[in-house]
Amino acid sequence: MRIVILNTYSWLNKGDAAIVLGTVHALRAIAPEAEITVVSLTPEIDRPHYAAENLRVVAGPFGLFYAAHIPAGVRAGRFAGGYLALLGALLASRLTRRPLPRWWPAGLREVADAIAEADVAISCGGGFWQDSWGPGVLVHVAQVLAALVSGVPVVCLGQSVGPFRSARLRALVGAVLRRTDTVVIRESESLATIHAMRIAPERLQFGTDMAFALDRDRPARRATAPRSGRLRVGVTARNWSFPHALDRHAAQRHYENALVEALEHLLAVHDAEIVFLPQVIGPGNDDDRLVERRLAARLKRPDRVRVIEDDLAPSALIEMLGEMDMLLATRFHSAIFAMLARVPVVAIAYEHKTTGIMRRMDLGQWIVPIETVSGARLIELIAAQLARREAVIATLNVRVAQERAQALAGAAICRRVARRPATAGRRAVVVEGTLLED
Repeated sequence: MRIVILNTYSWLNKGDAAIVLGTVHALRAIAPEAEITVVSLTPEIDRPHYAAENLRVVAGPFGLFYAAHIPAGVRAGRFAGGYLALLGALLASRLTRRPLPRWWPAGLREVADAIAEADVAISCGGGFWQDSWGPGVLVHVAQVLAALVSGVPVVCLGQSVGPFRSARLRALVGAVLRRTDTVVIRESESLATIHAMRIAPERLQFGTDMAFALDRDRPARRATAPRSGRLRVGVTARNWSFPHALDRHAAQRHYENALVEALEHLLAVHDAEIVFLPQVIGPGNDDDRLVERRLAARLKRPDRVRVIEDDLAPSALIEMLGEMDMLLATRFHSAIFAMLARVPVVAIAYEHKTTGIMRRMDLGQWIVPIETVSGARLIELIAAQLARREAVIATLNVRVAQERAQALAGAAICRRVARRPATAGRRAVVVEGTLLED
């Protein structure tokens, strides 16, 4: 079976990398012989990392988005021309049932052949079906549209959908999603937007975030006292757009002030060790380390504060989190990484995907919205969670295993709709995705 994974972001965003890797692990659990190709926005960065997973990485015109050495206007023109050529190539390939001639540009031919020859296209899981970042959602529409033009079945796997401020963008995304084979959403908070898009119920499944497929049946974790006698607290922080704020810079300062107040409390009361983790280190200025360095510089106990700067794989971050006693998470997938390590987490929610997954994991009481976050509220949640540490870990031991099974079920949907589905192997005994009545 040949599979193409669309709408991946970048290895530099460890949450998105975890979704790709989790999707691949789940697919290979049910179809070990599958040939998998990833369409990347940062191919030169992604290729060496995904090579270890035996993944082919292609880009075509989509590789222009973060090509900073090319002026923005030139990039836009090249993308428009390259994308129209891609659609033409896919349509021609569908009509003639032949691969593109060798004289076509190699990059365009690679991505066109990867899509045209696929038995199923997977729109990679994530929270990109919304417009908090403006019309950037169009790059995701473009990739799914390319697969639809080619006649390849498309499964949107592990998605969050919405919110949309633009009714036109919502209508456009809805028109595309209605033409896919299946939309698997990862949390119920997306349902309001899904219903507004008029996506037929028979095309909907309830799933999970595919990063949960990274779980490799870790043994149940037992609550213990801090290993060194000192509380170890992991932290992820980010620069956020605050799309509903009148002054986004003031909102960012308020959020950072709340974190500093909570961390100073941990240092003073618990003599804690604070470890800032590099969840996202690009592309471009989307780099958590910029914020984390700023926060660390404000804390009064530099001997108790560390900022990790390395480019770490998701597995390495999960292992590092396993050495923490708790995580104060802004980045959504850092919260999932903590869950995979069976480490309690207090989450600052900047989009409804955080709220949805935390509630789904029976951790809904440990969330605070980024717009209303305060140091006092974080201190309250941290204290309450430390007091219930044993119960939180017991919940994680149960819920993570359930979410991993749900991720495997999502992969089974992809096999079912494929044009040439793989023969089920010994490890293909999974339950199909749960319907939305879940």
